[in-house]
Amino acid sequence: MHSMSVAHHLNFYLPRRLLGVIFPASLTFSTQAAEQIDVTAGRCRVRNPGEEQWREYGPGESIAVPANTSFDIEVIETLDYVCHYF
Repeated sequence: MHSMSVAHHLNFYLPRRLLGVIFPASLTFSTQAAEQIDVTAGRCRVRNPGEEQWREYGPGESIAVPANTSFDIEVIETLDYVCHYF
């Protein structure tokens, strides 16, 4: 299975933001800074570090990810998002 994610960085004064699209796939991402991922379209499931349960997210919901961790994401429907770095 071929997976693809596309992200475009936009730098504002503060905080830094990224606009992105992830096509259906199962991926693991690592963080350096704390992140808030605002889902604008699509659906995904996320499992944060130390958690066994997956949580589903859709448009209008936000995913909080601590700094210096990694998290698993399963994109069910092509995901459009805005990621805020803190």
